[in-house]
Amino acid sequence: MQLSQAMKQLPQPLGFFHVITGGDALHYGYWAADEQHPKPENLYQAQLAHSRLIFDTFVDKLQQPTPKVLDVGCGLGLSAGELAERGCQVDAIAPSAPLIEYARHFHPGPNYIDMGFLDSQTLPGTPYDIILFQESLQYFTDLDAVFAKANQLLKDDGRLVMCDEVSYQAQTKKRSAVHLATDIEAIIHTHHWQITQHQKIGEQVTPTCDAVIQGFVEKKTQMLQLFGAHYESQIDFTRNEWHNLKDWYQRGVFGYEVWVLQKA
Repeated sequence: MQLSQAMKQLPQPLGFFHVITGGDALHYGYWAADEQHPKPENLYQAQLAHSRLIFDTFVDKLQQPTPKVLDVGCGLGLSAGELAERGCQVDAIAPSAPLIEYARHFHPGPNYIDMGFLDSQTLPGTPYDIILFQESLQYFTDLDAVFAKANQLLKDDGRLVMCDEVSYQAQTKKRSAVHLATDIEAIIHTHHWQITQHQKIGEQVTPTCDAVIQGFVEKKTQMLQLFGAHYESQIDFTRNEWHNLKDWYQRGVFGYEVWVLQKA
């Protein structure tokens, strides 16, 4: 399967983002320096930094023999593939046949399954050492069901890792599926999870908005050539939505948080 043909089969705007980023990371970038790495200079570097940040939350688990990982909403398979390369036994799920087909082809190693997290289908790796929600929590309306299912699938000493956008104002629910931070916190406590790490990194991910907007401007012609002129209105609409996101982040309406949870 050629990359250009595979990209045409992806649901939009995922194909747009692939053109902008030049790779298979669909998540935000983390635009901050640390003791070992300088501040990223571009979106690709920032996305690598984001993955490092998330993987570091369970790096001790990765050092165990063949840890079992469930990647919920695996996107194009980049994170799942990297975890498999690190020696993990990975089940990677997404309710989208085109995404699963793409991931199997370009990031082999994990066991990719076309299914939703709350489906009744049995997951082969149960119980898991790590369950990862990397910007996928917002796609679930029933948080209570999500946390109950995670509790069933996770080992007693396992780790539930979530990173996602959050909203700090209720009126955003009219335009976005992103959960209120207070709702997530309430569900965590209702299900008696222990919070071992919690980071608010909205300021560090906000530059992603400018990078994506710039990408839509600079690579619009390339997108039209690849996907067709009939996508122009959708390209423009998606770019404008990122302008709105930027405004929400800058005004503190939206943020981005990382949680690491264990069973109490």
